[in-house]
Amino acid sequence: MEILLKELLKLLEDEIEIFRSLLPIFKKEKEVVLASDLNELKRILAKKEKLLFNMRSLEKKRTHVMNKLAESLELSPDELTLKKLAQSVKKPYSILLKNCGLQMLKLINSISSANNANRGMFAHSLNFLKGAITLLQNIFTPNPVYHRTGKVQAEHPSGKVLSGEI
Repeated sequence: MEILLKELLKLLEDEIEIFRSLLPIFKKEKEVVLASDLNELKRILAKKEKLLFNMRSLEKKRTHVMNKLAESLELSPDELTLKKLAQSVKKPYSILLKNCGLQMLKLINSISSANNANRGMFAHSLNFLKGAITLLQNIFTPNPVYHRTGKVQAEHPSGKVLSGEI
C-alpha cells in the first residue's frame, strides 16, 4: 500500500504542477484576446490543449491508483475520495494527501475564476459581433413598402449609409 500511496502522491504533485502552469496561461489568454493578437492566441491555445491532454493522462493513472487503494482498503472506488483516503492512512501520508488536496482545490478555484472571466469576455465579444452583423444586414436590406393594393414594391437603396447613385 505504501508503494501505491507514493505513486498517488507523485501523480498529485504532477497534476498540481499542471494546474500551476495553466493559471498564467488563462491570464495571458485574456491579455492576448484584448490585444486581438490571433497568432499569439493560437500559440496559447495549443499550449493549453497540450497541458490539458497531459492532465487527462495523469487523471487516468490517478483513477487507476485510487481504485487499487480502494480495493486494499476494502472500499468501493466510488466511495474513496482524497479526503477519505487521508483519513484512512497514517502519517506522513495523511498530511501529504491533505496538503495536496488543499493545493489542488485552491488552484482549481483560481483557474475556474480565470476561466469564467475569459468566458464572460468571449460572450461579450460574441454579442458585440452579432450586433455588428445585424446592423450591417439591416443597412443593406431595404425595408419593404406596402401600397394600397397590398403588394410590396421594391425600393431603390434607402441611402441609410450608402447612396445608390453616382
